[in-house]
Amino acid sequence: ASLDDAVAHIDGHGGGHTEVIVTSDAEAAWAFTAAIDCAAVRVNSPTTAGAYGPARLFSTQRTHVRGPIRAAQLTSSKQVTYPG
Repeated sequence: ASLDDAVAHIDGHGGGHTEVIVTSDAEAAWAFTAAIDCAAVRVNSPTTAGAYGPARLFSTQRTHVRGPIRAAQLTSSKQVTYPG
């Protein structure tokens, strides 16, 4: 029913990999991308590029660290895609 409801639902049931918002409201898109805790957020675009597209070339999944831990291993990023 609302953006807050969507974020709460994803927080409770999302997989942490890729989430999508379809909206014409730019403010809602920005708020969604900021609020969602996942590896990739898509705005008005599919969750993947298809079986043979770029999504097959790399993974945005979160991974845990093995071996020595330094600043680079403690940092993660979120990929945000807007239609362009």
